[in-house]
Amino acid sequence: MFKYALSLVLRRKLRTILTSLGITIAVFLISFIIFGMQDLQGLLVDQFNSILKPNQVIVTQGGALNMFTGSGDQTYDQQDEKPVVMNEEVLTKIKGLDYVKEISRMTVISGMQMTLKEKKVPYPQAFMAGWDVKSDNSYFAEFTGDVVDTEKGKIWVSTAVTKFYKQSPEEIIGKTIILEPSPSSLLSNRSKSIIGKKFEYTITGVFDPGQDRNDAVLHMDDSLTVLSSLGGFKNNEEYVKEIGYDNLYVTTENDRVGDFKEFVKDEFRYETFTADDVISILGSITQGLTIALVMFGLVSALVASIGIINTMIMSIYEQTKEIGIIKAIGASDTQVLVIFLIQSGFIGMLGGVLGLVTIFLIMKGTDSLIVEQLNNAGFNATTFFTFDWTIALIITGLSILVGIVAGIYPAVRAAKLDPIKALRYE
Repeated sequence: MFKYALSLVLRRKLRTILTSLGITIAVFLISFIIFGMQDLQGLLVDQFNSILKPNQVIVTQGGALNMFTGSGDQTYDQQDEKPVVMNEEVLTKIKGLDYVKEISRMTVISGMQMTLKEKKVPYPQAFMAGWDVKSDNSYFAEFTGDVVDTEKGKIWVSTAVTKFYKQSPEEIIGKTIILEPSPSSLLSNRSKSIIGKKFEYTITGVFDPGQDRNDAVLHMDDSLTVLSSLGGFKNNEEYVKEIGYDNLYVTTENDRVGDFKEFVKDEFRYETFTADDVISILGSITQGLTIALVMFGLVSALVASIGIINTMIMSIYEQTKEIGIIKAIGASDTQVLVIFLIQSGFIGMLGGVLGLVTIFLIMKGTDSLIVEQLNNAGFNATTFFTFDWTIALIITGLSILVGIVAGIYPAVRAAKLDPIKALRYE
């Protein structure tokens, strides 16, 4: 019966292939969306895991990172309370926790421009950080330079700065960079205290910030000197006491991350940010996008199923006398039903296989190109597309199911044919 059903559907090979193309297009769209989103999420997760380890927590007083962490379950009364200034007293309390292994301070400097001393054109609107960090930190995908720690009077610049000045990392190291308020910052702040302020540093390292907009890293004391000078504070100590650090990078014991997050939230009302937080958000975003985009593929599958119904009905008209003959020689209604369902299921399977083969060849052919573009954009990728054979088998099964479901009405119609009338059909 199975062999006979296949012989019927293969009699008109061109029509079978053209009908299956609807399923092919639907499978191609759905597969591309599922594989693409899955690989994109995997890439982003790997990128964040390479920068931020599971037991590392970024602590912030609030602001830019809130777009990632959200406002939580705060109420009106809680929002009225301001976070504690992130100063040395806070650091002492955090260092006193027995499960805290390491703390790294960070300040953020914006509204500044950097100019290579031998050049006249400034690198505009630079974003810089004062950071207690080592050059072997996982944040730096690549680092050129002999120094390990940030040093006073020294500065590390990003690869974006070297590209701007058309110099290699080796050429720019050892040169002097001048920091000064950018004209736009001067106009927006209208502050007399920042006019004429300049700071000079020697470049000792070049780093690749990846997707971050971070143009330079300074020694913590140097960054505080810049901030206190621009802000009109007497000294660094006054700035830290009144304004505090912007962020803390805290490394805890692996099983105490949750305890630490609760502590800083309850004690200081700080926001926290971990790799798991990012992964959770990325998962929600990619899942939502996947569902929305898969709907387009389902619409295509619906259109393809209508095409299968039309083809199978035409097949009934063409095979009416043959149906009468097989029923006259003893074929039951159920057997005729199965024969037509096998035909429609085969069309669905053929479309699914063609779609998966197409997406497999495209993924293999474009993977190296996409990896190259991702690496140019700051990602650390060796491969992007991964063909999941389990998902491929599921999609193939669903393609067969779509074909069978689409063939139910024509199959029932064929099974109910009166053999006498069918034999007389011309």
